[in-house]
Amino acid sequence: MFQKLFNWLDDRTGYRKIAKATLYEPVPGGARWRYVWGSTLTFALMVQFITGIVLWSAYSPSSQTAWESVFYIQEQMTGGWILRGIHHYTAQVMT
Repeated sequence: MFQKLFNWLDDRTGYRKIAKATLYEPVPGGARWRYVWGSTLTFALMVQFITGIVLWSAYSPSSQTAWESVFYIQEQMTGGWILRGIHHYTAQVMT
């Protein structure tokens, strides 16, 4: 099932070619920390973006319903507690 989705996505965006070029690009002199930080930040930004969109679908920013929506995410939404944790800790990595 996921393979069909990934194939469909690749046909429209070409993400596999981009990912392959990015992941297997030769680094002169070997991998060093200064080469790694850009990729780390990009990965953290993508995680923030994806988890943020999912959390945004369940969060209500109103002063009347904010607490209830966070409670729903934490306690009732499937995987919500881990999703919120990933979002939180990825934000801490970026600071």
